[in-house]
Amino acid sequence: MRWILVLIVALSLTFIPMSSASAGCTVRADWLNRHTVARGENLYRIATRYGTTIGEMTAGNCLSDPNRIYVGQVLRVPGGNGSDTSGWTLLSGNPVALLAYPSRQSALIATLINENVLLLGRTADSNFLKVQTNTGLSGWMWSYDVPAHSDFIIRLPVIVEGNPTGIQGYIAGSFIRLRMGPGEQYRVLRHLSKQTVQILGKSSDLQWYKVQAGGYTGWVFSQLVTIDPNIYASIPVVN
Repeated sequence: MRWILVLIVALSLTFIPMSSASAGCTVRADWLNRHTVARGENLYRIATRYGTTIGEMTAGNCLSDPNRIYVGQVLRVPGGNGSDTSGWTLLSGNPVALLAYPSRQSALIATLINENVLLLGRTADSNFLKVQTNTGLSGWMWSYDVPAHSDFIIRLPVIVEGNPTGIQGYIAGSFIRLRMGPGEQYRVLRHLSKQTVQILGKSSDLQWYKVQAGGYTGWVFSQLVTIDPNIYASIPVVN
């Protein structure tokens, strides 16, 4: 009889519904903004993004267990405009460069520390993210400097930035290698064939052009790119 009683108790516990909310708790009324939990996120990451703590997020959302949140769950987060702020990311305490266009050699717009930025889009290779600060300043950031989850980044729209030099070239050949840097020792990003490219600059030895094509930024051997010889001198040298 005793084992039957134990079995009954175990079965009854099995069917008790598990809730992530604490009974009798009220969510933070002053937190009007929302964050939809994405795959791979935890409460610590979300709390850090919005400049708060796990304890405050747990209490503010009436969570019974801070380790039990799920994909698609909508959480209250600090802020007051009533929107889903999943696109906002809090930068770390280290200086992060805000660039004029998606290149590490781009002109610097500003250096940001501990600031929220809104993710607007990405380059096709996801190496750079288009962002906007809460003061309206916009530019590009190296994606590894932005603490956003890769699953969220890949869902951002691809943005092809305008050419800062206004100079175009043409690749007449096929399967021309676009490399990460100005030299054959650099990794191949993709192949280009019979297409127009935007010329961003040239290497100091004048052997390579830095180009943008189809959302990708890289380097092509200069002899494989046809340009107007009258504007060659106006192409800037970039590192």
